[in-house]
Amino acid sequence: MPSVVICGAGVFGAATARQLAIDGWDVTLVEPVAAGHVRAGSGGESRLIRCSHGADRWHTRSARRGLELWRAIDPALVVEAGVAWFARREDGWEAASEVALRELGIPCERVDPTTLFPSVRTDDLAFTLYEPEAGILRARDATRTLAVQAVAAGARVVRAAARPDGPRVIAGDEVLEADHVVWACGGWLPALFGELLSLRITQQDVLFFGAGAEWETPDVPGWVDYDGAFYGLGDLDGRG
Repeated sequence: MPSVVICGAGVFGAATARQLAIDGWDVTLVEPVAAGHVRAGSGGESRLIRCSHGADRWHTRSARRGLELWRAIDPALVVEAGVAWFARREDGWEAASEVALRELGIPCERVDPTTLFPSVRTDDLAFTLYEPEAGILRARDATRTLAVQAVAAGARVVRAAARPDGPRVIAGDEVLEADHVVWACGGWLPALFGELLSLRITQQDVLFFGAGAEWETPDVPGWVDYDGAFYGLGDLDGRG
């Protein structure tokens, strides 16, 4: 039986642990706190899940497959609210996305944004691209679900901070060895392997606003202003 130690129970680590455990591997998952915790890159209440990736067909296909897989894991993790893309020009990222989506048979359409967001000024937009089958992923719940299913498939969880020791992993008082080691530590990788890699870690500000019933999701879709570098969604589960 092949063996693996996976350090980090974020979405990449937990998904890898789940699949390898299902495939019959001896899996050890190392994480100092619970999956989906507040400091994790995979934490937080929600993420938009969509297929648009400009002209990049590979990521467009992968996103579509990912959406299908999340629904297969647990349909409740995906809120099919749709996602609207605010295009500020006719030859931008959204136009390239539209071409790729149509080429791959993924539903999309140009819509009047005032029908989706009647209280938002949109007269400065060139057009709005709408993905009706996209929506919102319950991020924290999704990450925790992956970790729970990994354990159900036979993975062992070690609650400790991991650090490398050559081909081995030091996890608290344990020394772990396996055929393979996966370091899925996200923004903490430079602290572990600073001599091997450098990453530019950026801060993403998340804001919640109190809103009336007219802003409740799934009636209100997610939205993205790609050129403006911000995105958002409606009131999910009363959290704003």
